[in-house]
Amino acid sequence: MNEKNYNLLNEVIEKELKGLSLFESGTKGHNDAVDDIATLYKLRIEETKMKLDNDLKVKQLEEQVDKNEKELERVNAELELKAQQMDADVKRFDSDMELKERQFTEQVNKQAAEFENTNTIYEKDCIFREKQLSEQKKDRYLRIGLEVASIIVPLMFYRKWMEEGFKFEETGTYTSTTFRGLIGKFRPTR
Repeated sequence: MNEKNYNLLNEVIEKELKGLSLFESGTKGHNDAVDDIATLYKLRIEETKMKLDNDLKVKQLEEQVDKNEKELERVNAELELKAQQMDADVKRFDSDMELKERQFTEQVNKQAAEFENTNTIYEKDCIFREKQLSEQKKDRYLRIGLEVASIIVPLMFYRKWMEEGFKFEETGTYTSTTFRGLIGKFRPTR
């Protein structure tokens, strides 16, 4: 109930109380007036209860939103840290691979100086290893991208559903048991 209606209800109750003195105690008019005042008081009590319940629900929803936002920030920070660790691992792996490739190339060059016939074999082997390294690198980046997407996509989905649910229940006039049931099923991790 909005504030204007609440004030009007209080004014009507006040007028009824003032008008009560016009009736003689024990008469039908007096009893009817008392019944009307009691009904109006009950209405005001119910409206006050509804307002307090709505305020409590709004506060709970705000707390849930804050909690979810903090959880999202924590998950985002965790993802950022994992991404940095993966980048460091990729760089370390690349440098190790470069070192191993250089060592392998030096060894093959020594053997090539000793054996002229091994030159063609070495070229074929280098081409094969480069293709293999390229494929391994592509495969590694694809796996990393899929892992990141498997965490981010559900979070985006949950966020969208929560926004729609909060938008639907924004006024507090209607509540949805479907949305209430979905909140418990949201898992911001894999």
